[in-house]
Amino acid sequence: MLQLHGIIPALITPYHEDESLDAVGLSALVRHLLPDVDGLLVNGTTADFPLLTHAERQEAIAAVVEVVAGQKPVLAGTGAVATREAIALTREARDAGADAALVIAPYYLRPSLTGLERHFAAIAAALSQFCFTISRSWRGNRFPRIWWFVWLPFRILSG
Repeated sequence: MLQLHGIIPALITPYHEDESLDAVGLSALVRHLLPDVDGLLVNGTTADFPLLTHAERQEAIAAVVEVVAGQKPVLAGTGAVATREAIALTREARDAGADAALVIAPYYLRPSLTGLERHFAAIAAALSQFCFTISRSWRGNRFPRIWWFVWLPFRILSG
């Protein structure tokens, strides 16, 4: 089972002047941080992921996975408004070599508790993965204890 511990920073996303992903800058950031961390989160909410295209999100994951080269766990943010987009992003992150996905609740929407359960269950079912959920207040305690995000480990790592 993937064991997460220690310092796992959520990476920022460097951009070029034209607002496209700076994958070289991202790789340099990862090389700088790698000796002092226990894992990395790419495309988390800190990374302004909604500003990236689908292709750029995958390019960011691939760049981080390439630099890390299995030395430490790489978590990939694969949340999206649409369930089918979250499924595609999560599959692609797994295939690129990420160790786990962090899937946030659909943003900009106000799904019901049943809708959230269906969203996360569909993602887990599409990937045949066990879901570890973290409960947290959401939308001003609209639902007192619901899934805020789901962590999907892609492979078992020895500890």
